[in-house]
Amino acid sequence: MSVAAGSSRSALLLGSAFDANGGNDPVSNLEVHADRERVHGYNVIGKFLRANDGRNPKVPDLDKIVPLPPAKLLAWDATFQWQNDQDDVNEMARARHLDPATGLLLPGSTAPHG
Repeated sequence: MSVAAGSSRSALLLGSAFDANGGNDPVSNLEVHADRERVHGYNVIGKFLRANDGRNPKVPDLDKIVPLPPAKLLAWDATFQWQNDQDDVNEMARARHLDPATGLLLPGSTAPHG
């Protein structure tokens, strides 16, 4: 749940749990089978969350990206629902000359009509 809530540290720790090389942290000792695809998925998620730190990123689609075993991994195009939602917000804000972060008019803009 903490990965879905936006914890990059949790994503990287879970990735290490599926790494054959493992580590000495408690998560690495979860006795799960090594799974390179899950390691990769959690690493991509961790990097995404770190890159968007401060923007309150979430991964609500986590179970579609890297479901926990025994569920099988499905094909993933490396996109995130949160990012797609943010892109939609940015597009709608630009159309109305609004700052997507605040919802306020951009400097020099007039109130949109319609």
